[in-house]
Amino acid sequence: MDAVSFPDLLASAAPEDRVADAGDGDTAVILYTSGTTGQPKGAELTHGNLISNTEVSRADIVQAHPDDVIFGGLPLFTCSGRPSRSTWRWRPGRA
Repeated sequence: MDAVSFPDLLASAAPEDRVADAGDGDTAVILYTSGTTGQPKGAELTHGNLISNTEVSRADIVQAHPDDVIFGGLPLFTCSGRPSRSTWRWRPGRA
């Protein structure tokens, strides 16, 4: 197999811009726990969970505005770090 640089590989691929249909009750992510209360397991969060967590965090807790810059200091592998803090930029109406 010939070696290809990562930028060359990216340049050779066509962008995929289709969006899958998903409802609020559909699974969006599965976060794997360490099993602090038993055996390790996958905890499912739905699209509705992510939307609700994002809006409550943004509007009620932090009261963020469109031009604010926010530092997400939580580890991204936690259920608070990844879904709640990193999805603010994905909410409807944002670029």
